[in-house]
Amino acid sequence: MPKYWSYPVGLAIEINNNARYGCPHHVGRKGKIIEHLHSATYDYAVSDETGDITYFKEHELTPLKGGLTYV
Repeated sequence: MPKYWSYPVGLAIEINNNARYGCPHHVGRKGKIIEHLHSATYDYAVSDETGDITYFKEHELTPLKGGLTYV
């Protein structure tokens, strides 16, 4: 079954409260999507404001208004 993503690469996002169990120290950080993942567990690779690259599910991310930043 093919995988579809709602958010494009380069979109500015905020890591929301749904990530509190997997990555509690990342909640509230802003970043951008750097890659779509072909994984059953995670959907996106995200580079946050500290430079960390972490994997997240779609429901753990909130797009920022006017947040499309091209890579």
